[in-house]
Amino acid sequence: MTGRHPSGGHTLNQTSNAAYSGKRITIGCPHCQSVLKVRSSRQTDPIVRQVTLACQNDNCCATFGADLTLTHVISAGAQPNPAVLLRTTPPRRRPANDDMPPCGDAPGSVDHPPANDDGALPTSDAVSGSPLS
Repeated sequence: MTGRHPSGGHTLNQTSNAAYSGKRITIGCPHCQSVLKVRSSRQTDPIVRQVTLACQNDNCCATFGADLTLTHVISAGAQPNPAVLLRTTPPRRRPANDDMPPCGDAPGSVDHPPANDDGALPTSDAVSGSPLS
């Protein structure tokens, strides 16, 4: 289901306008670089939506077809559909210091020491500051 945008065109939003974030997907005409507007769309598969786009430049008037396809999961939902199989991307956040796995597992990579290890032995307790015996 598509919502109607106030300008009269369709949005690519599949939920109600209350859940719409306010950001629009835009793409330029490959011929004149004007903005393409969604004229129609239909859901062909749980992860594919076919879209018809029209150039807004009156001197160009090109029309295009496109497929909007979900390719991977960034954050899994609370009610996953078992029939939909998409790859899951790893988290974007890097682990802190010693939590990073060794780099030597990948071909051509080199193991690096932990970022907080200068190679020196500790001379005092890090919490109390008392000398170690």
